Amino acid sequence: TPAEIPKEIFENKELAKYFLRIFFSCDGGVSITATKTKYPFLIRKVFVSVKHKKIADGLLELLKRSGFSPKYYGDQIRLTTKEDITNFKKIGFLNGNKIGRDSKKFYRKTKNEILHLVIGSYKNPQKTIHELFS
Repeated sequence: TPAEIPKEIFENKELAKYFLRIFFSCDGGVSITATKTKYPFLIRKVFVSVKHKKIADGLLELLKRSGFSPKYYGDQIRLTTKEDITNFKKIGFLNGNKIGRDSKKFYRKTKNEILHLVIGSYKNPQKTIHELFS
């Protein structure tokens, strides 16, 4: 049978929230980087990797129904707006879910810690650039 998100998840907001939390915790994350330009700026995103088209379509629909405006890039669904990233804290990641070895800067920090840092970076982006990337 083809993989797809069960309809019960679409019918229950709390179940949808938990489903998204688990899916993003397992196959996604949060990132913040600074451009290496004369006037650097921050690039922030919450993302999830998904290769299966029906699952990707279901996640996009679920995110839209949950009030987000996701973007689909290849095999990655991203939340990139300030509003989406800030609102993602209502979903969050599983407690204790840590960033992997791929990140030199954030290895072993929790995804929720980085989400908090990303949300906080909107208040003073230049300070964040200086603290993280100088």
